[in-house]
Amino acid sequence: MRRILSIILLSILTISPLYAEISKKALKEVKREVKELKADGWKSAITGTTIEEQAIKAYEYKEAINSSDGTPIYIIVTAEGKSVRDNIAQAMALNNCKTLAAQSIHSDKAQVAKSQLGRTLVLMKLKREVGHTVEIRLTCAFKRSEISAVKEQK
Repeated sequence: MRRILSIILLSILTISPLYAEISKKALKEVKREVKELKADGWKSAITGTTIEEQAIKAYEYKEAINSSDGTPIYIIVTAEGKSVRDNIAQAMALNNCKTLAAQSIHSDKAQVAKSQLGRTLVLMKLKREVGHTVEIRLTCAFKRSEISAVKEQK
């Protein structure tokens, strides 16, 4: 019985709230950003998740640093897509994210077209309607260790 209680107590103590991982200053900055996004008419496109939760997640990925050499683990980019339909706007935003990430790595345009970014992590997905068009704003993360350039075959 003691063992079960100690395991339960230990598991409760190790659960930390989402806000505990970033500083108060960073949380204040994230809240300011969320306020601006809401003022511009953006709403969360992921059901059950608020803009603030998504922004905190994006901030945590942005601040993740490789312990061995101090470089950022992820490349974080934000892009938008506009269309009459949601799925087309999302596809455009995702394509724009991939293009921006590849451009941030390679200065040579030929390399940009041939780079493989690996898995795309969507950290924020926001949506707003302007007139008859839908705008989707994505913030994506790409792990630096998964990025590679494809070699040309002759």
